Amino acid sequence: ELWKKPAEAATARIRELASYLRLQLAALPGIEVLSPSHPALATGIVSLRIPHRSHAEVARALALEHNVVVAHVAQGPAFDAIRISVHPSNQHAQLDRCANALRSQL
Repeated sequence: ELWKKPAEAATARIRELASYLRLQLAALPGIEVLSPSHPALATGIVSLRIPHRSHAEVARALALEHNVVVAHVAQGPAFDAIRISVHPSNQHAQLDRCANALRSQL
């Protein structure tokens, strides 16, 4: 494994981080994680819903109050969610900070 190609190592790191983030989010009451957890379908994008909350307002509050940047993604009435994108350079502590910031919005 130490000799993986850089792209393979980055992909593995992104999947590990996204899995870690999904676990952190699943522990938060009221958050619905939309992104698949199956390894064959997992990516570095984690989408979630918070029922009865404006996702645009939550994204704005995270940025202003916690310096955590997430995206509000809306595709008409069919899809409205918060999207978190992980990068290979992210650390677990950063994802913990993101999860704690989301907890403050519940």
